[in-house]
Amino acid sequence: VTIDTPTISLAFAPIGTNTNPYIQFDPVRGMATNAAGADWSGSVTVSTSVGNWQLRADVTNFGRARACSPSGTFKGYPSCT
Repeated sequence: VTIDTPTISLAFAPIGTNTNPYIQFDPVRGMATNAAGADWSGSVTVSTSVGNWQLRADVTNFGRARACSPSGTFKGYPSCT
């Protein structure tokens, strides 16, 4: 799923076995899985054409979120591995 404006782009990519176009959290456990244990993890990348900056948020199926810079140019955030 991608959303574009003239200067900002928002793109979602599933991680693991998630086939949904979104990340959803279990309200009891706080994990990115449903009650049956299906993987709902993913990553969201925000990009801008002004300055060519990118910031990505990865969410694992355990609900752990981390932010990183895919291009390594967003100060204050580590490069994505």
